[in-house]
Parts: sequence; structure tokens; C-alpha cells
Amino acid sequence: MTMTHAMTRSRDDRVCASVLTPRPSRASAADFTPTCDARIHELADAIAATVIGAYAGSNWLRAEPPNLEEIRLALDGIAKDGKRAYDMVVELRALMTERVHGG
Repeated sequence: MTMTHAMTRSRDDRVCASVLTPRPSRASAADFTPTCDARIHELADAIAATVIGAYAGSNWLRAEPPNLEEIRLALDGIAKDGKRAYDMVVELRALMTERVHGG
């Protein structure tokens, strides 16, 4: 695990823990923490896939001649992974809002 990844994980853990205040809620802390942690991992994977797709598209652009079909596929992948990341942010926000506001 890189230092940056470790620092991010530590910050992510603090964010998840900060919303685990004892308030009435349908979801218990035992249910919430693993869900939050899993969603953060999925979000990181989607962001990493977006970056990898951008590098791949950039490499295909530098080819002689540029491979337009591969570039199109890379851009499609970036759009798909970006939407997946956005959807996970929405889910995480909903989970945290539910936990903080109790319902």
C-alpha cells in the first residue's frame, strides 16, 4: 500500500467513523461501516479505471496512424466508468445522510 493510498484510506475511515454517532437509525453501525468501506473501494476502482482509460486513449492517439476505433472504445469506457463513479458518490451521500439524520 502506498503512502498516498494509506493516507486516503485513513481519511476515508475517519469520514465513515465521523458519521457513526449514536443516533436513532434503521442501519446499525455494524452494518454501515462495511457498506461505506465497500463503496469507497468501488469508487476508487471506478476512478482508477477512468484514469487508465484516459492513458489508453492518449496512447492510441499517438499511434501512427491513430487507431480511431480504439480511441472511441477508450472514450466510451471513460464515460461508463465516470458514470459509475458518479452513481457511487450519490449512493455514498445517501448512506451518510441516512446515517447522520437517522432515516
